[in-house]
Amino acid sequence: MAVIIGSARGSEYNSSGWDGKAKAGDQTGKEVSTQAWYLHSKGWVVLRPKDPAVAEKIAKNMEAACQNELIGYDQSERSTLYNAAKKVGFDCSKVTTKVETDCSALVRVCCCYAGIDPGNIRTAGETEALVKTGAFEKLTASKYTTKSDYLKRGDILNTRTSGHTVVVLTDGALAYKYFKKPAIKTVSIVDALNSIGENWTFEYRKKIAAANNITNYKGTALQNGTMLAKLYAGTLIKP
Repeated sequence: MAVIIGSARGSEYNSSGWDGKAKAGDQTGKEVSTQAWYLHSKGWVVLRPKDPAVAEKIAKNMEAACQNELIGYDQSERSTLYNAAKKVGFDCSKVTTKVETDCSALVRVCCCYAGIDPGNIRTAGETEALVKTGAFEKLTASKYTTKSDYLKRGDILNTRTSGHTVVVLTDGALAYKYFKKPAIKTVSIVDALNSIGENWTFEYRKKIAAANNITNYKGTALQNGTMLAKLYAGTLIKP
C-alpha cells in the first residue's frame, strides 16, 4: 500500500499564484490535498519529530488542511492561512474563511498546532529551521530519502534545495521495528532489555513507552508490566 503524503501543491492554474489570478480557497479540490509518496527530482530530506505526540499533531493538522476546501494555494497570499489559523489555535479544521497558503507556510501552521513555531520558513531554509527548534531529527540516509518504506506518520519531507515540502500521513511498511523476544524469563523490564543487549535506562524506556502509546511514563509497575508483556509477545516497538 502506498504511503500517503499531504501538502499545498499549487493554485487552480497550476501556478505559484503570483500572476494574481488565483482565488482564495481550494477551487479544484487539489490545491491542498493528499497524494501517494513520490521521489522528488531534487531529492528529499526527512525531518522526524522526536516526540511521537508532536508527529501525530502535525499529521492530524495536515489532514485537516487537506479536507478543508476553504484553504487554497497562492504564494502571494501565503500568510492568510497562518493569520486565520492563529486565532483558532492553528487548528486547520476550524478555519472558516477562504484563505491561501503554500507548501512551507502550511508546514509551519502544522508545526504551530503541535506547539513548535519554526518561523516564517520557506523550503530553502526549512530544514535548518526545523532542526534548530530542537524538536526534529534530520535523516539523510538513502533508506529514508529515496523510498517510503521507513517513513513514519508525521515526518516532514523537504527538498534538498528550494522546491517543495510535504507531511507524511501514513506509515511505511518498515516504519516500525520490534524488539526481539528475550530468551530469559524475568519480571523486570530492565533485566529483559539488558538480556537482549538493548538500552534499559529510564530515559530510553520513556522513548519506548511513547512509541508504544504508554502515556506519561513514570516507570510504574503497571507501565513496566505492559511494556514487558509487549516485549515477550514480540510487539514492543522500537522508538
